[in-house]
Amino acid sequence: MKKILYYRSDETIYMCLYNFCISHNIVLQRVDDSLLNIKLKDVFALQEEHNGKCEAFPDSYLLLDEISNEELVNLLRNLKENGCPFEGIKVTRTANNHIWSLEEVLKETGLEHRVMQKAGLLEMMMKTAASADFAHMDKETAGQIKAAVMDAFIYLQNGSFTEAELDQKCRALKEMLRQAAVG
Repeated sequence: MKKILYYRSDETIYMCLYNFCISHNIVLQRVDDSLLNIKLKDVFALQEEHNGKCEAFPDSYLLLDEISNEELVNLLRNLKENGCPFEGIKVTRTANNHIWSLEEVLKETGLEHRVMQKAGLLEMMMKTAASADFAHMDKETAGQIKAAVMDAFIYLQNGSFTEAELDQKCRALKEMLRQAAVG
């Protein structure tokens, strides 16, 4: 059975989701903080709505079961076209995560989402730094920026990121770019 669980209490987005799901034979249910300690597979098995507080996590989540990539793309396009784009985190139920508690799923996917956003930010900062006019900088500053860009590039190529390391690399590159702009 195709099912979407919605964690958040934005009524506008919920109604847009509801309209899409009804017309596409997808079950939609709200989930809240009262279900955080329940395994994801058991949360998906619930039949009743849980429209209480959603305060444990700051992001909105769509938890998807048996929803194809094409259906997800259509859903997101439909939400955007109807004036309620979904900017939250999308999670697909898998053989691995269905035995985790809802809290673990939201925590892990939220962290993964933040890490990927920060990796994208670092990549954008690297492009900005790489396009800097090094001819107008002193050699030491230019060398430090080039070294920081190379360090960030190698780090991203490794593919294993932590939020703290990404934060540190972004801060370092930002500070070097700031100093280069001032100098």
